[in-house]
This record gives sequence, C-alpha cells and structure tokens, in this order.
Amino acid sequence: MEPDTFNQIAAIGELFDVTKLVLIILLLLLFWGAHRLLRRSAEWLMKQVPSKRFIILQAATLFSFVWYVLAFYFVVTLVIRPP
Repeated sequence: MEPDTFNQIAAIGELFDVTKLVLIILLLLLFWGAHRLLRRSAEWLMKQVPSKRFIILQAATLFSFVWYVLAFYFVVTLVIRPP
C-alpha cells in the first residue's frame, strides 16, 4: 500500500475514537428526548385546541424535520469534525 493510503486509514481511525462515539450517542439521545417532548407537547396541544389540530400537526412535523437536520449537523461538525 502507498503511504497516502495509510494516512487515509489513520484519519478514519481518528474520526471514531471511543470518546467521540460516546459523545455522539449522548447527543443523539438528547435530541431524541427533546423530540419526544415536542411530540407529546404537540399531542397535548391538539387535544386542547382540536380546531387547530392539523396546523399543529404540520408545524410539529416541520419542526421535527428541522430538529433532525440540526442534530445531524451538530454531530458531524462538533463531534466528528471531518477534515
């Protein structure tokens, strides 16, 4: 193998050390928990205001999508930090 190949393998190994994996898992659990809280809040709000049920559901779905995109962004940029 060429020396460049070894450098690439070493760079991949640095991306996934144990500390980063634990941090990724903790961040994903935090985002998942916040998402569940959002969903339960939206369900509660839909029961309180049934006439606005579909608007609340659409807003919650849109917020969920944005929330997952932000979670992915934070995990990649703050934890993995690709070269």
